[in-house]
Amino acid sequence: MVWIAACAIWIVCGVWAYGLTFGYFQGKWPNIAKGFESLHRRLALTIAVGGPLGVGFALWEGGTKYGLKFRSSERNERCEK
Repeated sequence: MVWIAACAIWIVCGVWAYGLTFGYFQGKWPNIAKGFESLHRRLALTIAVGGPLGVGFALWEGGTKYGLKFRSSERNERCEK
């Protein structure tokens, strides 16, 4: 039971770390966000693998200034039209 809880916490922290990291990269450099989206996704996924450590790193480096983001700005604009 403890392993299930630990895995669930790890997954939730990984998703949170991914959202924070991807939001940071896409928000900090919006003029190049479209061209570097795949790189930003790979970097965010790499940090997300760390689970709770990834969340700590994401909060330490970028904080919540740009919020959680899971989709690029261009995709959001296409969905709204």
